Amino acid sequence: MNFLVSGGAGMIGSHLVGRLLAEGNRVTVIDDFSRGRIDYLPSDHCRLRIIEFDLRKDISILKHDISRYKFDCAVHLADNVAGIKYVFNNQLKVWTDNLAINSNFFALVDGVVDFVIYAGTACSYPKALQTKIAEKRLVEDDAYPAEPESSYGMSKLMGEYELALYADQGRFSATTLRFHNVFGTNTEFSGEGAQVIPALCYRAATANYEDPLTVWGSGKQRRGFIYVADVIDAIMTAIAKKPSEDVIQIGPESSTSIADISALIVDISEKKLRVDFDLSKPEGDFDRLGDYSRARSALSWSPKVSLIDGLETVYRWIERKVQYD
Repeated sequence: MNFLVSGGAGMIGSHLVGRLLAEGNRVTVIDDFSRGRIDYLPSDHCRLRIIEFDLRKDISILKHDISRYKFDCAVHLADNVAGIKYVFNNQLKVWTDNLAINSNFFALVDGVVDFVIYAGTACSYPKALQTKIAEKRLVEDDAYPAEPESSYGMSKLMGEYELALYADQGRFSATTLRFHNVFGTNTEFSGEGAQVIPALCYRAATANYEDPLTVWGSGKQRRGFIYVADVIDAIMTAIAKKPSEDVIQIGPESSTSIADISALIVDISEKKLRVDFDLSKPEGDFDRLGDYSRARSALSWSPKVSLIDGLETVYRWIERKVQYD
């Protein structure tokens, strides 16, 4: 089969590309390498084509190039996303970037692909449903009436809506996989681009023994963390089954506090780090947890990688990067 993957050099994308190639497929990657890295992708692979392109820009020339190919499936992972500080300090840019990226990508694949998978986000759920410990699991329809906490969540929800319009008009079939908090290797772990788990792993890996490990916010905020390998399994199953559902959320069976994540990372580091909570920093929504009945029924999917195994893998990867890069 022949695949087109936007954001294919990022965390989810690079793992997906590796899996697709390992199973004998041809893959074209579109990435501007603002977050992704070419060294995350297999090198000198005869079935891999890499196009360096910023999907916020005019796609006319790229459309002409892409239209020469017939793709069995496109997986749209590209977006402007980063750590919580970046997202809240750059609301307008995140909004305009993601609207442009989505519109351009859907126009790009219109007429050249049969099936599109779009990466949605649990950040699209209304903030009013995430202000306290989750009393009910979120279902896909809870995204409306829409009032996400950030422009990132709203821009991603508008991507879901735009994709559905294309599908409704018969331009291609499509499914949104609405991911909860994905973490894994092949990711940014320092600076504003880093999200919470790799950022904490990096701080722990570079800390001296008995240094403080600083956590943003109270640490009481909770997230449903899902390891990237489980996300790739969900994407691969969606490719194979082409489910009729417009949106399927993908995540873990339980949410975990950032304080507990920090304690686990300290244990993995084998350092006597003191965890300090910086209450001056943002911490985002308080808790969210999904009901994955639709994923189980439509995809026969459930997560397999435990939180501790995923954390161990990411910490050791960052530890090696710190030592040898």
